[in-house]
Amino acid sequence: MLPTTSPVLQMLNEKIDILSLKPEERKLYESRMKLKSDIATISEVQFKAGIERGKSLGLAEGEARGRSEGSHQKALETAKNLLQFGLSREKIAQATGLTQAEVEAICNS
Repeated sequence: MLPTTSPVLQMLNEKIDILSLKPEERKLYESRMKLKSDIATISEVQFKAGIERGKSLGLAEGEARGRSEGSHQKALETAKNLLQFGLSREKIAQATGLTQAEVEAICNS
């Protein structure tokens, strides 16, 4: 065994240990290392897929929220215009889909 004072020497010691294994033990070691590598690869792929799915869901949710808020804003603007034409508050609420309270709030602002 070489002294293990540096990472390079530690790595060399590990290689020497592996090379000194019996063929059956080396085969078992190599299959374990392959399994470990496969698990790491699968985990990385799943992690990346999860990130992409999260981005996709977040984007869809943001777009839906933006459309909803834009639609509500447009209804408020339409209600303001209808109030200027003298339409009743009840009819404005029916036409725009706003609540009576929202129409009242526009009148009071």
